[in-house]
This record gives sequence, structure tokens and C-alpha cells, in this order.
Amino acid sequence: KTNPAKIRKNKKMLRRANMSTLLKNVHVLPMQREIVLKERDVLIESGRIMRIGQNLDIPGATPFDGSGKYLLPGFFDMHAHIISTDMFPLFLVNGVTSVRNLWGFPRILEWAQEVERGERVGPSIYSTSALVDGVETWVGAEIVKTPEEAEAAVRRALAQGYRQIKTYPDIPREAYFRIMALARQYGLQVVGHANRNVRIDELIASGYHTIEHASVLPANDDEVIKLALAGVWHVPTTVIVRALREYGRDGKPLSDCPYYAYVNANERKDWQGIIDTMKAIPRFKDFDDEAAVRRSRLFAETSECVLVGTDQANPGVVAGFSYLDELVLMVRDLGLTPYQVLQKATVRAAEYLEIADRVGSVEEGKQSDLLLVDANPLEDIANGRKLSAVIKAGVMYERSRLDAMLEEVRSMQVADIEFVGENTINPVEKR
Repeated sequence: KTNPAKIRKNKKMLRRANMSTLLKNVHVLPMQREIVLKERDVLIESGRIMRIGQNLDIPGATPFDGSGKYLLPGFFDMHAHIISTDMFPLFLVNGVTSVRNLWGFPRILEWAQEVERGERVGPSIYSTSALVDGVETWVGAEIVKTPEEAEAAVRRALAQGYRQIKTYPDIPREAYFRIMALARQYGLQVVGHANRNVRIDELIASGYHTIEHASVLPANDDEVIKLALAGVWHVPTTVIVRALREYGRDGKPLSDCPYYAYVNANERKDWQGIIDTMKAIPRFKDFDDEAAVRRSRLFAETSECVLVGTDQANPGVVAGFSYLDELVLMVRDLGLTPYQVLQKATVRAAEYLEIADRVGSVEEGKQSDLLLVDANPLEDIANGRKLSAVIKAGVMYERSRLDAMLEEVRSMQVADIEFVGENTINPVEKR
């Protein structure tokens, strides 16, 4: 469980969040529209943005010279799998201040509360339910085959406090429609890998909320457009689509992952197991990442309902680092501008989570989840990598502290890390 010494250390940092910090001469990217507010002063107090202006003089506030730096909202990874505590600092070090977790466990909900209370350093967490499937594709999924089992799964998610239910595509028709009917009744959203037992028109009419991954979109372009026009959301996770081709289909060694040093031994083993299992599936040999990404591009050309996510914890995808890769890929492969991608990474993500009234943009009164970068990411999305500081709920982590956090993760042993759940894909014959 959580180390008491770390709790004391983190609470000390929380007290620092109640102090006043005055960022001086920063260029502000508010993100509600494509504009740069040059040379502004930003007062942060009690975890909030209190004032934005020029030549501010605030007695008692600690000044920070941000001359030449760009201030923008913290990033949201809208498809991740937090399965171990070493991932928390990796997200933060790379500017990810909020995470949508796509497989819920009770312990993850506890972690979310620990972050909220300042007992754990890391991103805010918004989690779906446990994975609900018709067959056990992933070990530990909740298996639903009948309308009665479907009803039990929805009621369980509701009782546990989840707002979203994640589904896989093999739930039988009648069970699927029961999930959707009860979700509407209780105000829950259903997200995930759609359902191969229903037509696209039926999926839309039933209220399916979010299609995860480029590879899950229909192969038919007309159906992709139909989903986009219907207002269904989509998280392309381009980086995992590319990784599966590189490390899976093409056989590139996982150790070639540029961030491999920050992947713990258990996760490395999980990665290899997933790749080995996928390679044994005949259709995986024909995996076409280009076609999948092209469909996501078509969706993004049709709809604004696109978010930034990674499928982190899967082979070749590392917390935080791969998110910055995803930003670059969405410009390169989906044809979006840097501003469009950054808005999806911040404002649009907050709107999706229905928390835009308090986070997601640089405005007075908003929570101070912020990033300071050394060059303008609106000119080159890759400038998002040039992080000078991360501010999470009012606590500033300057570059030296971020580097120290990275070194802490790199040197961690498995015994230093708390894990939750499994990350194991079942061979076809065991499903």
C-alpha cells in the first residue's frame, strides 16, 4: 500500500500548493481559440489561476521568470491503463495532468482519491468500469452473455461509482441492448470497442458513446462517416496502432522502444506475452495499420469529436512519453493542425469529461494544471516535448525536479511498485 513517508512528503507539497506563485512574462495559450497572449503575468494561488494580466505586482507571491516560455493547459491522456504506481510520475513528467483510465479497479479509484487529496503525486484519474466482454479476450474481464448478466454488470458499475462502462465487441445482441437500455436509464455512457453483433445503425441508435482505437472503426468508409456525423466520439490511439505493426507484425524487438528504461520488469514481461499471443493469431499477420489510420483521418475530417489517447500499458506505449508521440502522429497522420490537436488534448477533453468549468484552459478561476514549454507548440507540435515546468493543482515541478522523478522511476525495483489487475491477453483457444 501507499508508503507513509511518501504521504508525508506529498502532503508537504500540497501545502506548497496553497502558496502564491506569480509567473512573469509568459506567453499564454488559453486554448479556447487560436491565440497567443504575449508577455502575461499569471497568479496561481490555492491551486487556481487567480489573475492573468500584465505587470502584476502581488505582495507575498513567489515570482517565477517565464520570459520566452509558453503557458498552456495540462494534457489529458484519454485512453490509458494505469496498472502500476510507477506510471504516475511518468505521466506528470511529460505534461499529462489528467488520465482517462479504461479498465477500472477499486484500487484505482482509491489512487484517484489519493491524488485528489494530495497524498500521491500524479495526474487526476477518470476511470471507466472494469472491461465487460462476451468472451474472456483479456484475463479478468467481466463476462456477460445474457440480459440478466448484462443488468448485473451495469448495476455493479453504477454502485461502484463509474460514469462509463467499457465494452468489448463479443457481447451477444440481447445482452448488449440490455446494457445500453440500462445505461440510458441510469445516465451512464458506454464506450469501447463497439459490438460486432449489431449493425452500425443499431449501434448509433442505441447511444454508444465512444469508439476507442483507429483499428476498431468499421472497414467501410460510409459507416465511418455515419458514426462521425452521428456525434459518436473517437479516440484514435494512433501510437498503439503503429506500435502493434512495428513490434508485432514486423517483429521489431520491444527493447528498441526508446523509453524502455522506464518500463518495469513486470510490464516488459506483459508486453512480450501480448505480442507473442497476437503473433499466434492468423489474421494479425495481415494487420494493416495504414488502413486503420486512414479511417481515423476520415473520421477526423468529418467530426470534431476526436480526442487524444495512447492505450498506454500496451506493447511499446509508455506513460507520458508516448502521449507526446501521439500529438506528433495526429498532426502527421490525421492531417490536423497543431492547434486542433492541442485543443483536443485540453479543452475538448475537459468538455468530454464535463469538467470544462474548472479545468482544460488557461483562464482566471480554473484549476492550475498547466505546462510551461520553451517554444511555441502552435508552430511545431513537437515543441510540446520542451517542457520547462509542470504545474499540477498549484504545485510547480521545475525541470530539475522532473528529471529527478524520471531517475527515481528508472531506478525502481519491482518491490518498490504497487500493481493492480492483469495485463494478459488470452490465446484464442482459451476464450
